[in-house]
Amino acid sequence: MTPQMLSPIAGTILFYVLYRVAKYVYSELTYPLRKVASPMNSSFIFGNFTQLGNDAFLTQKWRNEFGPIFRFMGLFRTRQLHVSDVKALSHIITNGSVYHRPQAANEVRRRIVGKGACSSHIR
Repeated sequence: MTPQMLSPIAGTILFYVLYRVAKYVYSELTYPLRKVASPMNSSFIFGNFTQLGNDAFLTQKWRNEFGPIFRFMGLFRTRQLHVSDVKALSHIITNGSVYHRPQAANEVRRRIVGKGACSSHIR
């Protein structure tokens, strides 16, 4: 290939990489829960996922260290919020339309407590 063909390709790749980095940095700086305490990530890809798999009582240890509300990173850098405060859980459950929940979590909830307890505003 000639340099005339390589420079637009290299420029496009460089622009794409810079765009992705800027988007990542912006999302980290503007994340509303960024000041909530969290454990250190053991891996950029796996987050705290491998730690959770190796220690069944890790969330209890984190609860003792960070308090009843903390965040951690899941698989592929998915942000997870752990809430064990009764008042906060009550607020989340009664205002379900405000809080985003993954579809898989809704299915599990429906199977455990039934369809009637999981009304449409909790989805």
